[in-house]
Amino acid sequence: MEGVNHAKNLQFYGGKIGGWIPLGSLVVFMLAFVITDHISLKVFWAAGFFALSLSFLFSKDKKQFSDVSLKGLTDPMFSVLVIIFLFAGILSHLLRQSGLIDGLLWLSTTLGLDAAYLPLITFLACAAISTATGTAGGTVATATPILLPLSLGLGCDPALVLGAIISGAFFGDNLAPISDTTIASSLTMESEVPKVVKNRLKYSLIAGFIASILYVIFGKMTTNQLPETLVEDAGGPKTLIMLVIPAIMVFLMIKGKDLVTVLLTCNLVAIILNITMGFMSLEFIINIEGPIVAGISGMLSIIVFQIFLFALLELTKASGNFEEFVKTAGSQCKTPRQAELMVAFLTVMGTVATAINTVAIVMIGPVANKLFKKFNLDRRRGANILDGFSCATAGVLPYNASMMVMFGLAVSSGVLSETFSVMSIPMYSFHAILLFVVFLISIITGWDRRYEKVTGNHIEILKNPPMNSTTIKKTS
Repeated sequence: MEGVNHAKNLQFYGGKIGGWIPLGSLVVFMLAFVITDHISLKVFWAAGFFALSLSFLFSKDKKQFSDVSLKGLTDPMFSVLVIIFLFAGILSHLLRQSGLIDGLLWLSTTLGLDAAYLPLITFLACAAISTATGTAGGTVATATPILLPLSLGLGCDPALVLGAIISGAFFGDNLAPISDTTIASSLTMESEVPKVVKNRLKYSLIAGFIASILYVIFGKMTTNQLPETLVEDAGGPKTLIMLVIPAIMVFLMIKGKDLVTVLLTCNLVAIILNITMGFMSLEFIINIEGPIVAGISGMLSIIVFQIFLFALLELTKASGNFEEFVKTAGSQCKTPRQAELMVAFLTVMGTVATAINTVAIVMIGPVANKLFKKFNLDRRRGANILDGFSCATAGVLPYNASMMVMFGLAVSSGVLSETFSVMSIPMYSFHAILLFVVFLISIITGWDRRYEKVTGNHIEILKNPPMNSTTIKKTS
């Protein structure tokens, strides 16, 4: 694709509205299929195909359309995600086919664990992992193959458990000092990471506390009684040695290793453990029904969908509509509240348009910085609004990368049917929803809004705007 120039925006019939056809039509088609009860990962291929076809018909320059679509598949993030999907799928089957879940069922029933509390335990475990590692994708790759089959084996609602996993994953993605979103939001707002995290803590903990209560309530409402035969048939403790794998994953991620390296390392260790402990033979591992082939083939549905998704995301970006809107948005703000609401709105739209919250933060951050300086607003708060709304949106976005990894693992492992709807998960992503609500209430009411008074290199944080600020002029 060398020599292709995308400096000129891709034009669509319908003007600025036409520029939203690629991504907008995908969402519409997905919702239409779910409403008409055509629920399957493979059915979403059709949504991608129809969205791409509609985009083709509405594009004015068909050659440029082709170039831009293919450019989406050269995005490094696409390549990384494909490798992550494949390695995570293999690891999921290595753990499941080892008999680890039977061992965990045995342990749970032996200890008399109340399954109604498993959604809460899942949320807290994932929140702890993501806060320690700073990665949502790594958290779902670690937790889903273990906590989902265990919870379903004990009678929990799968959508509730998946909601708890993705909620916990984005808890740490939002809060962890080593999270890429925390770093990106702090740097774009010219703020120090430790001070930003300290200021952010109250928002995360309020949302997390209420989410915990909801997981207990819904856990008790939706959990079915475990059949006695399942308790009696559950496996013994031998396979619990495989729990060393998620421990290694967390350790390596804390050490800053990338997810591809972590997954490949854990796959190799899992293969060695399975063979040495006698859980499976090398011949079975490479067999067509073994974990490698089954793990790869189980993730192909997600990978095909990602092909359509990245092509459509690139088409949406190539229209230039969003960038143009972002550039002109700041001039519409007349008060500090309007500035904060605009940053929140742009962050949500940026996350929806890119499907990756870090990218949205990098895109919106410079505009947010200018707006906050204009009204002398505390830029730590700006970093938190950026991060909070991006993580909240990503935590309920069905086509977000972490959601896709989680859903792909759930289907690939065989514990969920392909007809299970990914659209049923976002409503149980309680922490993400509450994070959105907490920040929105804070903006509307003005709770915790602070201002900056800059004197030389010193920044003083004030409860009220400094007397020489633009804020006074705008609000008087």
